[in-house]
Amino acid sequence: MTFWEIVELAKTAAGDDRFMRIDKLREQLLKLTAAQVSQFEYTYRKMLVEAYTWDLWGAADVIHGGCSDDGFDYYCDFLISEGQIVFEQALKKPDSIASLKDLGEGGLESYRYVADEVYKELTGRELEVIIDSQTSRPQDPLGEQWDSEDELEERYPDLYKKCISSSVDINQADFDSRKTNSRSDKDFSKANRSENPKKEVGSSGDMHNASRASSATNFAPERLRLLRYQFSDLYDTATTNLFYFAIGLLLSLLLWYVKSAYGIFSLIAGLYFLYKAVAIIKELMRYLPGECFRFKNGLITASIVEEDGPVRLINIAVLSNKGEQEDSIYGVQRREYRNFPCPVKKGEHHACVSVFSDECVSCPGTWESFYSTPVLFGTGNPEKLSACLDAASQSSEKGGANYFDIIERFLGKHSIPEGSTETYVCNAAGDLLEVRDSPV
Repeated sequence: MTFWEIVELAKTAAGDDRFMRIDKLREQLLKLTAAQVSQFEYTYRKMLVEAYTWDLWGAADVIHGGCSDDGFDYYCDFLISEGQIVFEQALKKPDSIASLKDLGEGGLESYRYVADEVYKELTGRELEVIIDSQTSRPQDPLGEQWDSEDELEERYPDLYKKCISSSVDINQADFDSRKTNSRSDKDFSKANRSENPKKEVGSSGDMHNASRASSATNFAPERLRLLRYQFSDLYDTATTNLFYFAIGLLLSLLLWYVKSAYGIFSLIAGLYFLYKAVAIIKELMRYLPGECFRFKNGLITASIVEEDGPVRLINIAVLSNKGEQEDSIYGVQRREYRNFPCPVKKGEHHACVSVFSDECVSCPGTWESFYSTPVLFGTGNPEKLSACLDAASQSSEKGGANYFDIIERFLGKHSIPEGSTETYVCNAAGDLLEVRDSPV
């Protein structure tokens, strides 16, 4: 069966109750092999990427009277559950959603988790989907964002009329005249939107691979800055090759001016360096969408400056992954950064964004290890940096300990050997529990 055939079967079996589609989808997926469930989830991710447009978000905004990031994600889940015809028509003409009997207000969040849950039930393992150009969401929705309520009404006349008229239960004559009221529905919609703002720094991130960071930056990084520091070696190599290309081009022009035959060799050499630079840039662009998503939605963690030249940080992150536990455990790592955005001093506190490797086999309920990126790599905005540092400082455990307290306790009891790349696992008291290999 195809992806859409499975979705249609679940929808038909659920009848008029859209929430029943969750259970009916589960029943359909349990009939498949693990590989088929994985393919279903891959296609599902592709559909979510296709739906990530301002046009569709605007429709969700009208329906909900304001729509946050998460709210839009969950509304896309509902549209997928409606089946291929409704979904594709909504992509082409979002105002067509007005023809649905159930507009899907509130979305269908749990629908997106079914494949993950079924796969784990079939295999005992977490479902991992390849993140590529088709499943990696862009930094911003495609298309043009609306500027005002008036523009929303112009873009979605049928949807706007249906949502507003049904929300206040009035007849057509009342609807036509309501714009003269002192409390118009546009004002009401704006008020609702103020209750659904963009997520703040420190609130939970977007769901990814059935996991959600409890505290995330929730803002996109500056792309060139992130490339400059996160991939400093590749970035420097690319810029060096571009420099050599420019030298070769200038030299060939100079030799051509003096009518020297050697100009062609300089041009060929320059074009070779350009080719190498373009290849590296294309590789960086392939990494960029995933890195931006991880920066925005990874867990905010902490680090302390150990050395200021070259910069070495002691990073920490909670490894327990089953929510609030009686005794959480933490990973501590040393990392050296050849390029750092600004001068630092020993003992300085910094916020980081951390992503985690697979679940630890020997210690269920914890991540094996983690990888941290300083928030400074993605922004130089003082307000954002301060908000992230506050969020890292407030990641407290029972007894009042926070990330920075735990690092100090650990370093007070243990030293990290020179050149070490391992993850040192400790408890909130700073006691060393074990040492694990870190991801490269």
